[in-house]
Amino acid sequence: MPQKLTKSRILSGLQCVKRLHQEIHHPKRSKVSDTTKQIFLQGNKIGELACRRYPNGILIERDPLNLALKKTAELLKVPDCPPLFEATFEHEGVLIQADILIPGKEGVEIIEVKSSTKIKKPTYLEDCAVQHWVITGAGYHIKRMELAHVNNQFVYEGKGNYDGLLKHVDVLEEISPYISQVSGWVEQFKIMLENEEPEMPVGPHCNKPYSCSFKDHCYAALGEWPITDLPNLRELAFELQEEGLTDIRNIPENRLQNTQQNRVRRVISTQVPELDPQASVELSKLIYPRNYIDFETISFAIPIWEGTRPFEQLPFQWSCHIEAGPGNIDHFEFLDTSGNPTMRNFTEKLIAAIDNGGPVLVYSGFEARYIWISKLGQNK
Repeated sequence: MPQKLTKSRILSGLQCVKRLHQEIHHPKRSKVSDTTKQIFLQGNKIGELACRRYPNGILIERDPLNLALKKTAELLKVPDCPPLFEATFEHEGVLIQADILIPGKEGVEIIEVKSSTKIKKPTYLEDCAVQHWVITGAGYHIKRMELAHVNNQFVYEGKGNYDGLLKHVDVLEEISPYISQVSGWVEQFKIMLENEEPEMPVGPHCNKPYSCSFKDHCYAALGEWPITDLPNLRELAFELQEEGLTDIRNIPENRLQNTQQNRVRRVISTQVPELDPQASVELSKLIYPRNYIDFETISFAIPIWEGTRPFEQLPFQWSCHIEAGPGNIDHFEFLDTSGNPTMRNFTEKLIAAIDNGGPVLVYSGFEARYIWISKLGQNK
């Protein structure tokens, strides 16, 4: 029996046909990370916020699906039908649910809501094209199709006022080249799903545009030390697999692209740690006390504290080891779980801890940037 396709499944197939095959035939192999779960949760919250603009809107419950299709069709026949949330349509075995549908005499308006701060091309345009193909195939005229995404310039002023958080962009003309391709995608994926699992080497597509929840299944075939552990591999991943090189230890040195990749290959192959000799030279130039710092931050798609923006990295925890002399180390830390704005308290406590005239050492530029912001922006 042919498998039902949905918009999300078609997008999975466009990313990787093997991913789509897994979703249908082996869903238990999926391992969704906590990060991905958090992204889904933020997306749901943004969707709920978008629906608040239409207080008279009606939510179409998806389960059971046949009733969702029936209710959508019945409501759209009613004069002065209110906006519909999750309006459900089917065309040629493909199911979609529109985030927001606004009926009108000249056709319907569709609003697809995304928690991203920009329009991801071509993924979001393909997304809207599938919706357009199904809805028009079901007999409805679309007069406008919008993508509503997060405006990262929005600053929350408090009191629950989120006017301006979402930016609406009409993409009806822009999706036109993709609409003509949808029927081909549908036919291709239906045929693929009736056959054995397709062969597909791992590569950049495993994380682009979304991290695949079936990576563990695919990576398992690469060996104990898979090439995916190499940094910044990109398209070289495909080339190495075509040459039968899936284990880092078997890769010739001249096949890798940079010093860092070769260093990883060398350490894994010899199982001998390497320290950059230049590191000790640079460290010997530093005076005491030395401050070793690590930060943790949190971000919200929908800001909760006044004066903050969507997805702004807001520090709430730091850890600092202070080395007064060689081997003489004390540890200091800060953690704010009060639920109140953390930034001022974080900054004041950190500056007080490292106010010793010594150098500050951090793992990456992320902490360095926040030290600079903290010194300039204690007003938060």
